[in-house]
Amino acid sequence: AGNEMRIALLLGILALATALPVRDVPAHSQTTSSGSHREGKDGVQKPRSGGGMNGATDWGNSAQAIGGGSSVVWKDVNIMQLTDVHSWLSGHQHEKGMGADYADVMSFYQHMKDMADAAGKDLWFFNSGDIVEGTGLSDASKTPGELIMPIISTMPFDAITSGNHELYHNETIGNLQAGFIGSWNGHYLTGNIRDSSTGEFLGSPYVVLTGTHGKRLLVLGFLYNMMEHCEAVTVTMVQEAVKEPWFKSAVGVEGNTSHAIVLLTHMDCKDPLVTVLRTAIRALQPHTPIVFLTGHTHIRAYSEPDSRCASMESGRYLDTVGLLQFDLPFEDTFPVAFNHTFITPNVETFMEITKTTKKTFDTVEAKAMKASITQVRAQTGIDRVLGCSDTTYIYNAPLTATNSLWTLFLNEVLPQQLFAPDTGRQVYVGHTGILRYSLFAGKVSVDDTYIVSPFKDKFMIATKIPGNVLAIALKKVAAAKHDPARSRSNEPLEFLPEWVSSMTADEIDVSLVYDVISVTFDADFTAEKLKEAGAKDVEMVPFRADDSDDRVIWERFVSSAWPCSKA
Repeated sequence: AGNEMRIALLLGILALATALPVRDVPAHSQTTSSGSHREGKDGVQKPRSGGGMNGATDWGNSAQAIGGGSSVVWKDVNIMQLTDVHSWLSGHQHEKGMGADYADVMSFYQHMKDMADAAGKDLWFFNSGDIVEGTGLSDASKTPGELIMPIISTMPFDAITSGNHELYHNETIGNLQAGFIGSWNGHYLTGNIRDSSTGEFLGSPYVVLTGTHGKRLLVLGFLYNMMEHCEAVTVTMVQEAVKEPWFKSAVGVEGNTSHAIVLLTHMDCKDPLVTVLRTAIRALQPHTPIVFLTGHTHIRAYSEPDSRCASMESGRYLDTVGLLQFDLPFEDTFPVAFNHTFITPNVETFMEITKTTKKTFDTVEAKAMKASITQVRAQTGIDRVLGCSDTTYIYNAPLTATNSLWTLFLNEVLPQQLFAPDTGRQVYVGHTGILRYSLFAGKVSVDDTYIVSPFKDKFMIATKIPGNVLAIALKKVAAAKHDPARSRSNEPLEFLPEWVSSMTADEIDVSLVYDVISVTFDADFTAEKLKEAGAKDVEMVPFRADDSDDRVIWERFVSSAWPCSKA
């Protein structure tokens, strides 16, 4: 009778899951949210509720989001995920609902681990990449991430993989290899990233983890098919990597004795490469539960590609802690009842879930991490106040919105700081992915300018472009579609065009000549569109000989245009 009840329950869960669209969340999956944000159509930041993102329940500050009732319900396999933190170790200092920092997440994990141990269950903690480029903690240093890698290496991840942002600069690769990768003792997983000088894996292709309570995971790491990486590494296409002997050995041999296979995949939750990987695994392990811990697109997302496979992506910028849990079915042919939760990081929620107090929440290790973060902030001077804004400017608001960060950039920052003197014949062309986050009303610090524009790209210029040619080129710019090779980010910006320009084609006087300006990352695209429009001998050359870059001009603008009131 007991087996019949279990089978009926599992069949019911399977029927419910198959009745939902793939992107939707099964009814047993929930969201804990208390202030994480996703911008709405009116350009105003709105709470990121599960219903708005993927159909999950918005549970506010309730610990009921993890298992129901007042206690966490532990499963056979319990997994926590961070991804795309991009150096936001200090958390969201302007957003009260996301007040937790990296050290608070450490405390939360350590308390959760203690609770799991007490219940006789294993809890693992994973990171799906993109640890650098996003705040002054990473980017105010000489090379991205050099001052925070020692801090991140103290986070008790069971395994970590690389994102694309770790691979843009040879110097960043040097920092990774100087000690960061080694600090993970074989748990820095890069199954399709190799050192171009040696041909060896940048980290390790996989690792086998055995929990305190006996569960065994085979964990692999993969990056999407990145083309625009630096010279220090090579990235093997995923379609080719799954044909390599190490993959077949790992999945075919180690997979035989693993309770589940986990892939740290820096790619979208529903990227076609997830299917490539799942298909290759299923050819060797038809029934083993598979978990994809994805990233890169900066969203909360979840899907179940088959009845024994789940794919979860847990936000970005330390706005989400993902939790995925499941029991192991007693038959290989039975579906797995996955349960996933998105937790918005704030200390009050963490304390409620772990039943701790202000006195007992901070662990010794977390206190040390907080001190290290504070020290780096002081060392880099990123808390220095530059000016004050009376408006919160939203990074992905429509260009027509009064609080559009992009409109501010195009109409005020560029003319005052880059075009000076503004002749009316200078046109900026750029990808909308370079402005990464909103700028909040109140005091604006150096760090805030890094958060808005972290990449420190220099400007390039093509001079003496005929107006009739430029007008055609700007139409091509406006019509350009998303191309991953042209963008540092795959975050969906549904209210913005893919590319923008400071003048439209209709505003160009075809009888005049113009100078066209882009940042270095966008210069090839701009030159390409000018050539397609008929421009001859187009060459993008450095624009300014000083230290101006796309971050510095924000600092100068805020300092000069937004003085704080003496009152």
